[in-house]
Amino acid sequence: LGLNGNAEQYGLNRDILAKSLDPGDPLLNSSSATKMAFDAGFSFYVYGDNWSVGAFGDNLFESRMTFYNNSQAKLYRHFYGMGQLEFELDEDRTFTLLPAVLIKATTSAQVQFDLNLNLIHMDNKWIGVHYRNNQTHTLSANAGFLINEKLVIGYAYDFLPNKQNNFSSGFNNSHEITVGFRFIKETNNSLRNIRCPIL
Repeated sequence: LGLNGNAEQYGLNRDILAKSLDPGDPLLNSSSATKMAFDAGFSFYVYGDNWSVGAFGDNLFESRMTFYNNSQAKLYRHFYGMGQLEFELDEDRTFTLLPAVLIKATTSAQVQFDLNLNLIHMDNKWIGVHYRNNQTHTLSANAGFLINEKLVIGYAYDFLPNKQNNFSSGFNNSHEITVGFRFIKETNNSLRNIRCPIL
């Protein structure tokens, strides 16, 4: 179980806004161009020998900020859910199939889900595919390997569809390199085969 608190600072750059707003716009004459918002979240994670489930909720209080003339902005609640299963394809654990799902939801956008399927060899190298809905990219391929049971090196390639917005212009596909480190308690053998849900 976990609890978190966060503080976020938001600021307005009046010099930039003045180029596009009317001189009499109340936003340019607001008493303060910087606001703070405080909020909190809650999470849980449960796992067994070959499965795990977790969830996280953030900005649960939906804190509000007043900028001018009682106009308010707020932090929207965000919810995340995840789960994964392990299927050992042989008795020696040479090959393991690892499907996983990540679900993201907020009141201000459509629900988004990520589906992952990895084939793992000898618990130290893997290849996989990833699908995401409601996003500029929908399909990815990944590969990775584990060095000395601790250092993780990964690579992913995103296949982007045709231009959907200004941010994807000029970038048909993208590359991602991941470097991670696993902390293993060497004296506790029962924890050695518990798989991190991220790496």
